[in-house]
Amino acid sequence: MPVVVHPAALWEVHDDPRDFHAALDLQIRRHGENSYRLHRAIVVAGGLTDRTTLAAWRRGLKVPQTPASLKVLDIIEHRYQLEAGYLRSRLQRRRALSGLVPPEVQYAESRRLAWHLPDDFDERSAEEREEILAWVRSTILSGGTAYHRYHSTVSKHRFALRFDGSGPSELAAPAQLRTEMDALLRFKSATLTDIGYQRSGVWGAETAAQREEHLALLFGALAALPEDEVSGLGVPREDLTFALLVLPSVWDWYVKWRERRRGFFTGWESEMLLLGAAFSRSQTGWLRQSPWLAERLRPIPGIVAQEDIDRICEDWDGTCERVHRHALARSKEIERVARVHRDPFEPILPILEAASPVGEYRKITEEILRRMPEERR
Repeated sequence: MPVVVHPAALWEVHDDPRDFHAALDLQIRRHGENSYRLHRAIVVAGGLTDRTTLAAWRRGLKVPQTPASLKVLDIIEHRYQLEAGYLRSRLQRRRALSGLVPPEVQYAESRRLAWHLPDDFDERSAEEREEILAWVRSTILSGGTAYHRYHSTVSKHRFALRFDGSGPSELAAPAQLRTEMDALLRFKSATLTDIGYQRSGVWGAETAAQREEHLALLFGALAALPEDEVSGLGVPREDLTFALLVLPSVWDWYVKWRERRRGFFTGWESEMLLLGAAFSRSQTGWLRQSPWLAERLRPIPGIVAQEDIDRICEDWDGTCERVHRHALARSKEIERVARVHRDPFEPILPILEAASPVGEYRKITEEILRRMPEERR
């Protein structure tokens, strides 16, 4: 029996189903066919599928997910003289999620890649496929901005100290530094301060955890060796102390170190300097009220000499005042040149750059309406 190219529709449809399975089943019955006849016509037209797959599509057990199966939908639409995209538009995911990328690509990555590959990817030359994959990986999956690429690289080299005992032993904060951190957190978080101390403001649990994390990064950078990937200052672990934060040279080294790693200053450095200024503030700063920390200072080449330490011990209050003013001034300088490293509009740039952004958003609302479940089902 010869295959009819375009079987005639037996009735008109005024209310098309919104989901793929019901729409496919309706069109097959509407054109007087079954899965066997349709499969035969698909094979003649060059499509690759089998009858059981068609039956599973009709019953809602499976959906097309490969380039070959999506091509079958195009054949069915042409056969039944439906508008282009009639069936594909009813799929929740209209892109091929498998069968596009080379088999050596891991499954998890292949699913992410599939969303950004052209439908004819597998029909292109090997050079074009490699170029497309490289672009998607570097621009979309790895982040398109300089900061994303920076963060992806530096996140591989952990250096922040751990105050909670977790993580590798080489990153554990020394006991002396942990004691000082506990004293700071108690000062800023306790319901009542220790006798003789004054404070301005109290840290909640989340703020305390955030401050601890930021200070862990600072001390980790100070302790990291200059010759490794982090390019730290190389302060011996046993010499790490919060007393180092009364030295303007330490703050300058840290913010410049962060600027070298990233390539520019951000508001983060400005906020850290303000934190240092708060620590050294008159009357309410924790450092200002903790002169006993001066005894823990040790000479560090290029940062602090023994003569400097002697002067600090003799005039702790004056030292704190100097670093307080220095931190405030540096914060203003950095704030003036700080850059926003994450563009908040980046995720929707394709829409904003379109000829009609409102029209693009209209597509979103139309897709929502298409995917809404029918009340009768």
